[in-house]
Amino acid sequence: MENSKRWMVTYTKHIKQKRKVYQDGFLVLNIASSKVALYDECEKLLECRLLKKDETVTSSETLVFDGYLVDIGDSEGSKEPKSDLNVDRKLNNHSRLRFKSPSGLNSL
Repeated sequence: MENSKRWMVTYTKHIKQKRKVYQDGFLVLNIASSKVALYDECEKLLECRLLKKDETVTSSETLVFDGYLVDIGDSEGSKEPKSDLNVDRKLNNHSRLRFKSPSGLNSL
């Protein structure tokens, strides 16, 4: 995939509805052909099309396919490591105040 770029996205097939239900997926742009492909999180191809001359794929933009509305997230090349949620939970547990119960035992 040297000739392509990949973005994490959220997409919906509810283009005209007020209340949209979004799902996770990713977008792949073939740089040589200007072809973009939308995949779900299980790597199933949902739809692909060619970019128009004035269209670009950038983070925090929206791209419209025939059957999908796609909100573009971070590029996978510029992805920063995310914090480990388990470590964050452990830190939060230690910072909680402990109160004494009427029987004199510590409780959360």
